[in-house]
Parts: sequence; C-alpha cells; structure tokens
Amino acid sequence: MTEELTNKKKIRKPEKRYFGVLTILGNIRKSLIRSLIVVTIFSLLAFLFKDFVFNHIITAPSDPQFITNVLLCKLGHSVTNSDILCINQSILEMWNIKLAGQFNDHIFVSFVLGLTVSFPFIAYMIWSVLKPLISHSSRIRKGLFVWVVSVLFIIGVLFGYFIVMPLTINFLYNYELSSQINNQIVFSSYFRTFTSVVLAGGIVFELPVFIILLSKMGILSRSKLKRFRKVSFVIFLTISAIITPPDLFSQILVALPLMLLYEISILLIPKNR
Repeated sequence: MTEELTNKKKIRKPEKRYFGVLTILGNIRKSLIRSLIVVTIFSLLAFLFKDFVFNHIITAPSDPQFITNVLLCKLGHSVTNSDILCINQSILEMWNIKLAGQFNDHIFVSFVLGLTVSFPFIAYMIWSVLKPLISHSSRIRKGLFVWVVSVLFIIGVLFGYFIVMPLTINFLYNYELSSQINNQIVFSSYFRTFTSVVLAGGIVFELPVFIILLSKMGILSRSKLKRFRKVSFVIFLTISAIITPPDLFSQILVALPLMLLYEISILLIPKNR
C-alpha cells in the first residue's frame, strides 16, 4: 500500500510541472493577444491624427522653436554671451525618394507611437507572466509594479525626446566630411534615429526594475551590484556613446541618469540579498 502511494506521488510531479508550463504558455499567449489589440487601437488613433503627430511630435525636435533648442540657446547667451549652445537653428528639410515611402512611413510611425502609448498596459501583461516565476514571499504588488515601470518608461522617453534627440539631430545634421557633400535627409532615416533614441531612453530607464526583478529571482544581490559598480559605469558610458553624438557633454548628460538609477537600485535591494 505504501509503495502504491509513493508511485502515485512520483507520477503526479511531472504532471504538475507539465500543467505549470502550459499555464505559463497560456498566459503568454493571452498577454500577447491583448497587448496586440491595445497597440492596434492606439496605432489607429495615431494614424488618424496624422497632422498633429508629424508636425507637433515627430519633427518638433528639429524646429528652432522647440523648447529644448530655445532654452539651450538662452543658457548659452546668459553664461557665455555667445551662440555656442544654440542648436538646430536652421529648418531641417526632409525628403522622400520612394513612391509608397510616405504611406509606409505613416504606418510605421503610427505603430511605434501606438506601442509607446500602450506601454503601461504591456507592463501589466508582462507582470501577469512574470508573477508565477517569483516566489510568493518576494512578490511585488501588481499596482506598484505597473506604476513604477510606466513612470520610469515615460521619464526615459521624455528624456530621450527633449534632451538626447535635439542634440543628436544637431550633431548628425551638421557633421561634414567635405564641403562638397550636402546632407539631404530622408524622412525614414530621420525616424529610425528618432525611434532608436526615444525608445532607448524608455528602455534604459527601466534599469532599476530589471535589477529588482533579478534580485527577487535570486540572480542578483546588493553585494554583487556593489562589486560590479565600476564595470557598470563603463557600460553606461559605452551605451551613452552609442545613442548620443560623440561629444563629451552629450555622453555625460545621458550617462549620469543611468549611474544614478544604478545607485538607487542598490539602495532598493534589501541588505540580506
């Protein structure tokens, strides 16, 4: 009788694991479908409001009257009494060289904006998938997780949009190999840069969330983060060099928030981890 019970227990364990995997896969499938529906709705809205999206959001950082360009110019005048910080002072003309180029760009821009606006809901779906993988004692409240992830993402996107993007446009547009080579900017090229800079800002600012989740899963600890602090700072400088123009001011401007977020992450992890 005892042997039969032992055999039943041995048989049930693989079944539980099997159904556990199926549950996780089912949650992933549901989350992907729901996220896709929400992204599609916001993408359609962005598609319909074409004039506002392109004239007041996408191309705005290149305009001389954009708030960052105006403030930097005023700062340069007040500190150095010169135009050293006056960036993007000429109108940036963009071109299209493909018959269906503008229509394809319209669809792509709408999708990226839909994805960006939908991020809080996507964060909620990500949490529903990650929740079973974290032990009950280490779980974070769902509302807190979604709120923190969403706020950090929005701050990162705004940082990339208002700070990094104007500096990037100014550097790349004015960069010159020879006076015989003129820059004629294709809009698709401009928007690829726009997307990489702005979304990179949003993703990079999620650093504390990634670190805390890895800590909850037992992969990272406070002592490990302190040990790899110098290496992390070198990585941050490398990341900032990739996503910004190769001037020291821009790189430091991007690297400093990352270093600050790393230090905050260390403080948020309990000492016993």
